[in-house]
Amino acid sequence: MEEHMKKMHTDAILRVASLWRINVRSPFAFRSQKRELLNEVLRQMCDKRRIISVLSSLSEREQQILGVFALKNWQIERVELPLWDISEAELGISPTQNTHEARGLLGLLLLLRVRKFGDAGSLVFVVPEEFRDAITAYFSYTDEDAKAAGEEEAASVGNMESGAVVECGVHREEATPQILDDILVFLSHASKGIPLTPSLRKIRKEAAERIKAELSDKSEERLILIRHICETLRLVEERCLSPFSRSIRRTTYTLVATKNAEEFLSKSEDERISELLMAFSRNYDGVKRCVLEELRELKPNVWYKCSFLERRVRSAIFRKKSVSDWLCFRKSAIRNVLSHLLILGLLDFTSDRFRLKPAFFKKAETASEKDESAYAKKTLIVQPNFEVLAFPETSHEVLFRLSRFSSLIRSEITKIFKITRETVLRALESGMKADEILSLLREHSRNEVPQNVIYTLKSWCDSFGKAVIKRCLMLKTSPEFLEALGRRLKIVKISEDCALICEKEAFFELFNLKEVLVLEANDDITAVEVEKATGMSAINNNKIFLINEKEADICVNALKKHGIFPIIEKMK
Repeated sequence: MEEHMKKMHTDAILRVASLWRINVRSPFAFRSQKRELLNEVLRQMCDKRRIISVLSSLSEREQQILGVFALKNWQIERVELPLWDISEAELGISPTQNTHEARGLLGLLLLLRVRKFGDAGSLVFVVPEEFRDAITAYFSYTDEDAKAAGEEEAASVGNMESGAVVECGVHREEATPQILDDILVFLSHASKGIPLTPSLRKIRKEAAERIKAELSDKSEERLILIRHICETLRLVEERCLSPFSRSIRRTTYTLVATKNAEEFLSKSEDERISELLMAFSRNYDGVKRCVLEELRELKPNVWYKCSFLERRVRSAIFRKKSVSDWLCFRKSAIRNVLSHLLILGLLDFTSDRFRLKPAFFKKAETASEKDESAYAKKTLIVQPNFEVLAFPETSHEVLFRLSRFSSLIRSEITKIFKITRETVLRALESGMKADEILSLLREHSRNEVPQNVIYTLKSWCDSFGKAVIKRCLMLKTSPEFLEALGRRLKIVKISEDCALICEKEAFFELFNLKEVLVLEANDDITAVEVEKATGMSAINNNKIFLINEKEADICVNALKKHGIFPIIEKMK
């Protein structure tokens, strides 16, 4: 760097000193003594504390660019800058180009523009050797450095309220974890079926408004977030509720709860929070995963500065020597992870600091270790008017199972559900057994279930399943064949030569019938081409080929490569 500065005139050196905040004792006197000026400026520029101060004053983008140079062995050719998403304009203006407009990394001489081979070769941007150790130390930030700088600050647990809101760039949100309650609300509606639009599969407006009215945050963004979580954990799935419709236009789609929903709600709160964190982190990139790793190295109930976490994460990425992760590092990545922890109730925020709760470090209890007393508590009251009162201590599993055969009519501290014939029949249609309904009420009710409720529920359940709609085979053949078939299978005669066969599997097994996939060529020439393309042989030279369903895609691709584009009929 000294050789480079020797070629600069006095005004350029003074401009560099100004950018470095170096107070020259008598700049006018130094104009006639360039050597003394150069030595003074160089001496102060090589001071490690001043270098660190200058580095900390750089913009986030300038620090990122300087880190790329550090990871790329301190130099990058001019033609290679676009490979690392760097434009030459971002490097600034050198004082040798324009003394008055010198700025950026080139203006500070943190980067020099030189020829690769002295006075010849391509242009190369290089970091001076005098700054390399300080730059490495600045980006390789350790816990010891933090303690020495006094940046790891702690406060007693009781100094701040745990319900504080976010003030350091993260979206403001309640610190109390209400996401589990919102998931329960969503799954309760999904147990009855949430109607979706046919094309975009969005929740229909009327259903969306009903769900949002019961959420802790009644916004569209909250509803989308809860749906995304439930779909990621496979607690809900899209299902077609038009089993007899052959037309896609008439098909309706609904979002329904899966068997995983009840299993999820039966887990402990810590275990559910752990699964939600895994759902959030499933799509994390390397930077966000690094944020989580660094957070787990901190201590619970200790207040940390956001800038302290930022330095830790950036240093961890720098130490990994991953240029791709370094380029992806943004402060927004840290804010996203912190906002997820805030939603899960694992984090407190106040001003520009955060505090991790012990639950973030706690391992979730397994099903065998979970306290079953919460489920066994009697927290319901069943009234003769078919209303069910659920007290605040009612577990989410019980609330979900109750919501399957009833409707929520009041959502407050004590929830009130209403049992109707429609809700009971809908639960039976979704697969719930009649015994499950009565056993749930008897097991969790503080009072005896009223006799009129028991009697009415049994009568409603008895009315379900008295008629069945199902598919059968219609066979038209000779009366003699039908008579012989009737001795082997249960058939329903429609006429002398026509009958219905309800036991389809038994019929197929009796005659050893099964559906197969075949390829039929139109002519002999095409049949020969098919044999060349697939290596298969025709059945008895009838231009028909038997295809293994698992290899159907391979067969079709082979035909297309040979210029044969088959028509694929849908199997009914």
